[in-house]
Amino acid sequence: MTTNLFVIDDHPVLREGVKMLLEASGDVKVAGSTATASGALPALRDRPPDVVLLDLDLGTEDGLEWLPRIVEAAPGAKVLILTALRDRARDEEALQRGARGLVLKDAAPDVLVSAVRAVADGGLWFDPRVLAAPKRPAVPRPADRLAGLTTREREIVALVVQGLRNEEVARRIGITEKTVRNHLTAVFDKVGVSSRLELVVLAFGAGYKKPAP
Repeated sequence: MTTNLFVIDDHPVLREGVKMLLEASGDVKVAGSTATASGALPALRDRPPDVVLLDLDLGTEDGLEWLPRIVEAAPGAKVLILTALRDRARDEEALQRGARGLVLKDAAPDVLVSAVRAVADGGLWFDPRVLAAPKRPAVPRPADRLAGLTTREREIVALVVQGLRNEEVARRIGITEKTVRNHLTAVFDKVGVSSRLELVVLAFGAGYKKPAP
């Protein structure tokens, strides 16, 4: 059976990336998406999805504050929290307000797919790093994972976040497309990702922003 999913996230690139990733799995259809929780409520009432993927940090809105209204608008939907934040108190409050699980934005793509499937099937999902005891060694934050990049590599990552392809990046900064590919290969190795989408998600978690049109 196909799982209908609704995405609430204020970053257009991330929404599109999540859509491509999940629909490629074959059993998930992204039925709609919005940048705000308030803007999602009419669609959720009209056509309730199976799962709502909700970012807690929506820029102008707090996803945690809107969570009860999302649950009320689509009572049959399961809410999965997608977050770059590491705040145990907010995580626990999200569960108390009706969320069925939490997954970090820098999780591997297959982890996100598994999380959506588990929640859709009526289960719970928690990223092991969210549940890690506070006294354990801290998992490197996205910003820390990107800290070792060179100035040129950071410049390329910023352009990738904007949605530019390799040839567009090359023209923008005056290098060859092959050099861009070489830089991206080095970046993937340094930060521990295996795809462009993972890099974009990681960069968003580290504070990279898509410029306003």
